[in-house]
Amino acid sequence: MRNSWSITNSIKDVIGGKDMTIKKNGELAPDRFNNSAGSILFNHGYATVPNDVYFNPTTGGFTVMSWMKWFEFSGAQRLFEFGNEWPFDQVFVAVGNKGRFYFVVYDNDIRYASGSTIELVLNQWFHIAVTIGSNTMKFYMN
Repeated sequence: MRNSWSITNSIKDVIGGKDMTIKKNGELAPDRFNNSAGSILFNHGYATVPNDVYFNPTTGGFTVMSWMKWFEFSGAQRLFEFGNEWPFDQVFVAVGNKGRFYFVVYDNDIRYASGSTIELVLNQWFHIAVTIGSNTMKFYMN
């Protein structure tokens, strides 16, 4: 594991020292167990982590996991995104209007995509894991 962000009154990377910073329309809020400042509440906002190589698709895959709760589905809401400007070398996971996840990797002008068939429920906590490796993209929920 290269990085793990723990949210307990701040957003610290407990492994790699790459602390997350809320950049726009976000605040620490109660988590799924009602622990104060144990999650991040975004209102069309985002957070950033320092630039680094978080995975190398030619030598190995990666997994991103998180607990999440959605209050509305409006357009393509990104869970995470990184890379160079679209459409070159970009990776993102998003939720569409109907509450379904999709995972997209752009490698230069080649697009690789996968979508879930499970619809999320508003105002309910769920666990998601997205993984890529060995030419495979997978979603895991709950």
